[in-house]
Amino acid sequence: MYKIYINNKVLILTSQSETFLSDNPLKILHKRYYGDKKLLKNLINQLEVGSPYDQIEVLAKNPKELFRIIKTFLVPVKAGGGLVFNSNGHLLTIFRKGHWDLPKGKIEAFEGKKKAAIREVQEECGIDDLFLVEKAAKTYHVFTKKKKQILKISHWYFMFSDQKKLIPQENEGIENAVWLDTKKVFDLKYNFYPNLKDLLAQIDFNQWKQKSIEHFSNKKTENGKKK
Repeated sequence: MYKIYINNKVLILTSQSETFLSDNPLKILHKRYYGDKKLLKNLINQLEVGSPYDQIEVLAKNPKELFRIIKTFLVPVKAGGGLVFNSNGHLLTIFRKGHWDLPKGKIEAFEGKKKAAIREVQEECGIDDLFLVEKAAKTYHVFTKKKKQILKISHWYFMFSDQKKLIPQENEGIENAVWLDTKKVFDLKYNFYPNLKDLLAQIDFNQWKQKSIEHFSNKKTENGKKK
């Protein structure tokens, strides 16, 4: 299944629908794909200009093939970013363009995804001490820039850092960088973009808090042995 966010709405490519529940509050349009490539482009355009539907589901035997088709008429741009936890299990967040966000940025030519994710976190938050753990997920969203429809494919990685002083990258429009208590992630005042809310909802924060505590405890023990 692929979830592609367009403004505050979502296009889902799936082989099996799970949203036919009568108590689902969203306005959902269900479509079956029979090989008409124009259908996919039209649905994306509808969502971008203001569809009455919150969500459009396209059912097909092979969602991966639909996603491949979509990439032929959009401009794919790859990005890397971090879900960074400190020794308190707090999450690294930034405030940019009126929204709370996670540090990420474009993967440069000939740059690997992991390297780009680490570089972007370092640059956007002024972090030197950073440890990459593992791949977390991918998110997709579509936007128009200079009359071109862009498909942003963001590769996310779990990371650890216990750096106290954060320096927001002002020339990238970042006004603030903070360690956020994960209990507050879904508070209304922390207005993350819909694709990030979806990403964050999939994370077991208690598990990652425990992992971060263990990581920094082991690191402290290792440093003690070196002394």
